[in-house]
Amino acid sequence: MLSRTLATLLALTLVSTAAARDAIVVCATDLRPAIGPWVEYRQSQGVTVHVVDSKPMVGDVVADLQAMVAARGLRPEAVVIFGDCRIQGPRWPVDPRRHVPTHHLASPVAASLGSLPTLATDSLYGDLDGDGALDVPVGRIPIARGDQVESFVDRVRRYEASRHFGPWRHQVDLTAGVGGFGLLIDAAMESVVRGILTSNLPSSIQTRVTYASPTSPFFPGAKNFCQTVVNGFNGGGLFWVYAGHGHVTQLDRVPATAAGTPILDDTSVSQLKRPAERSPIALLLACYTGAFDAQDDCLAEQMLLEPGGPIAVFAGSRMTLPYGNAIIATSLIQSWFESRPDTLGQVWLETSRLAVREPGQGAVPGMLDAMAAMLSPTSDRLPQERLEHTRLYNLLGDPLLQISHPEVVSLECPVSAPAGTEITVNGTAPHGGKLTLELHRRGEPSRDELRHLSEIDRHRAASDSLLERTICEVEPGEFAVQLKLPATLTKSSLVLARIESEDRYSLGTDRILIDRESRETPVVQAASPR
Repeated sequence: MLSRTLATLLALTLVSTAAARDAIVVCATDLRPAIGPWVEYRQSQGVTVHVVDSKPMVGDVVADLQAMVAARGLRPEAVVIFGDCRIQGPRWPVDPRRHVPTHHLASPVAASLGSLPTLATDSLYGDLDGDGALDVPVGRIPIARGDQVESFVDRVRRYEASRHFGPWRHQVDLTAGVGGFGLLIDAAMESVVRGILTSNLPSSIQTRVTYASPTSPFFPGAKNFCQTVVNGFNGGGLFWVYAGHGHVTQLDRVPATAAGTPILDDTSVSQLKRPAERSPIALLLACYTGAFDAQDDCLAEQMLLEPGGPIAVFAGSRMTLPYGNAIIATSLIQSWFESRPDTLGQVWLETSRLAVREPGQGAVPGMLDAMAAMLSPTSDRLPQERLEHTRLYNLLGDPLLQISHPEVVSLECPVSAPAGTEITVNGTAPHGGKLTLELHRRGEPSRDELRHLSEIDRHRAASDSLLERTICEVEPGEFAVQLKLPATLTKSSLVLARIESEDRYSLGTDRILIDRESRETPVVQAASPR
C-alpha cells in the first residue's frame, strides 16, 4: 500500500514538474509596480514569474540572472525585459530605475563594410550557462512609463484571445524600398522580397507586394506610395515585412532622394490603426530600425508601442546585410510555418538556431548561399555573417506571446480543366463552419493586361490575385463544392479553402491546370496533395 502511495505521489510530482512554466523578468526598478497586470495575466496561464532588478552594468544583471537560475533550479521558458535602454559602452552605466542595459558585441563583418564596430543585442540574456549559445528566447518590451504597460498588456490579451479567423490570418504584406545601387542590384533586392520570401511561404499564404521601383507593376506611384503602405498595414496581415534601406527613426524615402517622403517614420507611425485582435508581426529587414539603445526611440520601438501598431517587431540594431537578412527571413518562415511553435519566443529561438546552421542543414536555400558565395562582398565570411545577424536582430515584444496555427483542410481538385467551366472541389473538413473557397491567380498579370492602367490601378491589379469565390456552410467530414473557372483563365491557378468557426479555423490548398485544348467539362479526379 505504501509503495503504491509513493508511486502515485511520484507520478503526480512528475506531471506537475512537466507542466510547470517559469519565466524570468528583468525590470527597471521604477517599473516594478507597473508590471503587475502582466505578471497576473501570465500567472493566470500557469507561468511562474521570477523578477530580477536592473543594474547599471549588464554584467551585474547577467550575474544576478544566472545566480537565480542556479539557486532555484529554473528552466525558464523565456527572459522578458521591461524597460528602455540608452547607448552605453562597456564602461558606461545606465540608470537602472528607468533602463535595462544591453550587451554590445563586436560586429566584424558589418564593420569591415564601414559600419559601427559593435552591435546591441539582448540575446545573451538567454545564454543561461555562459557558453555563448542561446538557451531561451529573449524579448524586450521597451516601455518608459508605467501607463504603457497596461496598454500593452491589453493588446496582448486581445491578440491571444482573438477569434477573428478571416483572410488576414493567411496574408503577408511585403514592402520594398529601392536600393539605389543600379538596375542589377535593385532587381536583386526585389528578388529577395518576391522570390526568396514568397517561394518559402506555404501555398496558402497570400502576399501583397508594394515596391518602390517605378518600373515595377507593384509601384503605386510616388504620390500614393506611403499612403498605400499604411493602408496595406491597416488592411491587415499575419506579417508585415519591409526590406530596404532604413535609419533609426524612419524607412527609406520615395523617391529615394532627400526631397522624398519616408515610407514610414516617427510621424507617420501614428497612422497605423490595426486592431489588436488582428495585429501583424513586423519584420524590418533594414539597417538601424531596431536600434533600441539609441538616444531617440527607434522606429521598431515606436511601432510596437503605437496602439494600432504591430504586436511584436523583429528588427536589426545596426547595419544589416542582404545575405544575413535573407537568412533571418527564411529561418523565421521555416520556424513559424513548419515547426508551428506555441509562442513567439519559441519561434525566435528556433529561428536563431536555424540561421547559424550550415547550408543544407538549416533554412539556408542552396541557391541563395551559392549566389552569396559569388556576389557578396563578405563571401569569405558567410558563417560569421549568419551568426552576427542572430545577434543583430532582436525581438521587441513579449516572447511568451501565444500564437495560433490553422488546422488542415484536405483538398482535392481536378488535375486540369478548361477555362469557363465549373469544377467540383472535394475536401475533408476537420471541423464545421463557414467555408470560403477561392480561386487565385498564380504569378502576376501580364504587362499587356496592366499596360493601360494608372499606377495605382496597376498596383491593385498586380496585388489582387483573387479570381473567384464561393461561400457556404460545411459540417465536419467530407464535402463537395462547385467552383466556376473564369472564361479568360489561361494559367494554372490555386484553389484555397478556409473554414471558420467560433473557436477554430483551418486552411487547405490545391492546384489546377488550365486545359487550353479541351472545351468539355472534365471528369473529376482525386489528386494527391501538391
